Amino acid sequence: MSFEAARSKSVVSGRIAIWQVVVHGKGGQVQQRIVRLGISPTGERSPYLERLSKNLLKACPCRKGVSQDRETVSRLVNGTASELLHRELVYSGFLPEGASYSSKLLACLEVAL
Repeated sequence: MSFEAARSKSVVSGRIAIWQVVVHGKGGQVQQRIVRLGISPTGERSPYLERLSKNLLKACPCRKGVSQDRETVSRLVNGTASELLHRELVYSGFLPEGASYSSKLLACLEVAL
């Protein structure tokens, strides 16, 4: 779905967190992946925002500020988003049993359509 189509629907807001994940498997195997997570204002995962994130370069800046305070964003990224990332890695099979991973937040974007 395009940003234009999303605008014609109801208001959608949340955050898109983009992570670089490095998985260290048994035998020294290393795999990397970029993971996009859509997060609703209530802290739930939003597949809708994840689909929209594929078209980020087509987005326009938001005209009105809907920003959350720094403490709220920090709690979201360090708590909720990290938990969502871990669940996604396990669910997708990217994190096999016995493997460890490191993650780096590349971007956290606020979205309001």
